[in-house]
Amino acid sequence: MDFGTSVITSDGTLAIPQIRPHLPRPATILTVKVHGIDLWPFWMDEIEGNAEFVQKYSDIGKKYYNAEILPSDMGYTWYVGIKAIVAAAREAENLTPEGMTKALENVHFSTLYGDDLYFRDFDHQMAHAYYYVTAVEDQTGKWSIPVGEIYEVYEGEEMLPTKEEVRTLTVFDHNQEAIRLYEKLGFKIEETVEAPKLKYVMRRQRTSYEGDKQS
Repeated sequence: MDFGTSVITSDGTLAIPQIRPHLPRPATILTVKVHGIDLWPFWMDEIEGNAEFVQKYSDIGKKYYNAEILPSDMGYTWYVGIKAIVAAAREAENLTPEGMTKALENVHFSTLYGDDLYFRDFDHQMAHAYYYVTAVEDQTGKWSIPVGEIYEVYEGEEMLPTKEEVRTLTVFDHNQEAIRLYEKLGFKIEETVEAPKLKYVMRRQRTSYEGDKQS
């Protein structure tokens, strides 16, 4: 059987070849719209400075690799990470791993897409805007890759789990290896759920990455 290859086309649809036997006939192609979270709305020129920022990002590829670099969430996270490290270095008592970690827990910095980005001290997740979009074809002709039709914009705290939610998780009985791992991280079984499958609700006693720091 040939499963073919799934690809996202320029109009933002996911092309999925149907499973087909090795017979002399073409496969039927199904298409569906792709929805998801985007961190970098690179196509939105109405955001002040966005077009210039995207162009500078592309110029890096032309300068160092003689090729255009298309925008990606990975590239944007590198940019945000460097901004955070620089901001933390300016505030840190020293540049040791411990000193930088402490500074990152308290630092606040800005990008084109947010004026108050920070890392939560209890789980080190960054509070950042998240764009829920549908991938669509760029009608301006500027982009050869799909852009996003924005459905909603969420602030970081709207999307991230609360401190209480971070402390609780559910794991099935058959996954004993995971249970032992979570116990080492400070989780304890608080509730047993027997149906439809045996599982445990575990709660973390510590909410910091520092083993000796209690919540």
